[in-house]
Amino acid sequence: MNEGFLLWYRAPWSRREAAVVLRRLAALGLAARNPLTGAITVIADEPGAWGEQRSVSEPELLDGLDGLEAGSPGVAFQLWLDAASDVFTAVRATGNGIVVEFGLEGLGERQEQVVRALVRIVATFRSGCQGFVLDRAGRTWDEDWDGVVEGACPRLGDWPDILGIGRELAEHLLGPPAPSRFPDGALTVFSRG
Repeated sequence: MNEGFLLWYRAPWSRREAAVVLRRLAALGLAARNPLTGAITVIADEPGAWGEQRSVSEPELLDGLDGLEAGSPGVAFQLWLDAASDVFTAVRATGNGIVVEFGLEGLGERQEQVVRALVRIVATFRSGCQGFVLDRAGRTWDEDWDGVVEGACPRLGDWPDILGIGRELAEHLLGPPAPSRFPDGALTVFSRG
């Protein structure tokens, strides 16, 4: 992912919450089912099959999203804007919960539409949100975002467009001069401007 991303850190995470999040995403125009074929597609992340697409049922997708363990590859799938445009999405376990990765690559002028929908999801599910990172251009992809959100990496080389992390972590975050910041519930949100 080098053309933009949104990372959303959560705990706890359950099959029920995953189902609700998928329904809300669909209501905002990002559906797990391809509008032309009706298929839900997962993307393999295993040696010898990397990138291979496989159709699954909704219960199978939800089974995969439930009970993720740290160190496992997680589950990658597509969210569809229309039959030709999709958002690569992956859910994996971290040391303290899960992270949902949304790729913003190849969306062109529709990128802002997708960003608005994803920001609404993050705002809707504030309870349990450990942090989030939005970088429209993908310039900070190589940062250790898991470490930043979990408090293990207090230094940033560069700042994303928007970063939301716990208040106590925000006070100790080091790096280039910090962009503007403001409190948002349990998080402090940094904005590039």
